[in-house]
Amino acid sequence: MDLKEEESNCNDVHRLTAIIHVTLGLVGADNNIQMVRTLCNASVSLGMGIRVLTPLSYLLAFQELLAFLCKLLMHPFPRVRRITAENFYVKLGEQAELNEDHPALKLLLTSPWDGPDSEMDVTQMAMKVASALDVMKLLQETQI
Repeated sequence: MDLKEEESNCNDVHRLTAIIHVTLGLVGADNNIQMVRTLCNASVSLGMGIRVLTPLSYLLAFQELLAFLCKLLMHPFPRVRRITAENFYVKLGEQAELNEDHPALKLLLTSPWDGPDSEMDVTQMAMKVASALDVMKLLQETQI
């Protein structure tokens, strides 16, 4: 079972917290966003029809993780949204090219993720984070 399936079938906050931490671990500090974008401009051919994980598919996997975390920011449980926002903020803060003035970091830090906001307000906040991280299209695809 993958993380998306596990999350969609789960109502246990502790298990959802574990899913958040696993996802953030996959994002990892060495999945530097700028490094990934640079790798996408290079390609390596092994010949003889051997296929490997290309830099482009690496970027897509990285972006899918970011979009999945943005989806968790829209979770119906306020506590899950808050835990996601706090830990996502810390993980993104480890990215060298994202300074503290980056819009995604500001939104994660200043938005009331566990407040009494309506579902629409929370969705709009999460969409703004996704837009700032250039994963809005992926997030919208997961919402269908």
